[in-house]
Amino acid sequence: MTHFSPGDIYEDCANHPCLCIEVSEADDEIWGISLIDGSHPRACSLAHCGITKLTPAEAWDRKKSIQGFEGFD
Repeated sequence: MTHFSPGDIYEDCANHPCLCIEVSEADDEIWGISLIDGSHPRACSLAHCGITKLTPAEAWDRKKSIQGFEGFD
């Protein structure tokens, strides 16, 4: 399993790039703030959601790819 720390950027199970704000390996959870729409807290299971670390460039690519979709503010 990949190790996550506050400050890491990851993609959650809803495909949002997120800034990690807290991790609890004991509770199998990671919490973050969406870099798409600012929603928070975004919580995922470390073991079951298939989250992946992203580089800042990868997060920016995902942010740009969602702009222009109908309903995106």
